[in-house]
Amino acid sequence: MSLFAAFAAFDITPAIGMDIPGGFSPRPGTGVSMPLQARAAAFENLGSSLIIIGVDAVSLNFDTANAIKAEISAATGLAPRRIAIVASHTHSGGPANAVLGTDANPAYLAELVAGAAKAGITAWRQVPTTALAGPLTAAGSARMANTTPIPANAIQTCSTQPAPLTPKWPSSRFATRRGTSSA
Repeated sequence: MSLFAAFAAFDITPAIGMDIPGGFSPRPGTGVSMPLQARAAAFENLGSSLIIIGVDAVSLNFDTANAIKAEISAATGLAPRRIAIVASHTHSGGPANAVLGTDANPAYLAELVAGAAKAGITAWRQVPTTALAGPLTAAGSARMANTTPIPANAIQTCSTQPAPLTPKWPSSRFATRRGTSSA
């Protein structure tokens, strides 16, 4: 059993002058201090595959995420449900969708979809080249890139549901919103 992974990133920095969303009114970009990226990680283990993409954007709507998934799925054959896309929630990103006084820019949105899809496809195509963990040895350790031993107890799984979290503060502290007095 081996875990394989690969990574890729593509620039999705909007053109100077495009609106920066999330500021309650249009704010045109005046320069670039750090490029924005779509970053992808692709994993394969025992015939099961997954692509995770992080996009430097304040948010993404379902149509945008589904467009990215469709492009990746068409190029890789991977089911869309095996592709996860998340936004970094940067308020210095491009106009990916209409939010807080800023409209989406269709041209930028097309670039974002293409860049995120390219990142996912590129990472996917590189997966067989990088082994993260090799077979368990007789001594009970996995091997990182087939050279570095990892103790068997470093790899943990949870076969049962985790216990529910118990808050460290009294629940009555926030009860005033419901009309009861706080402790």
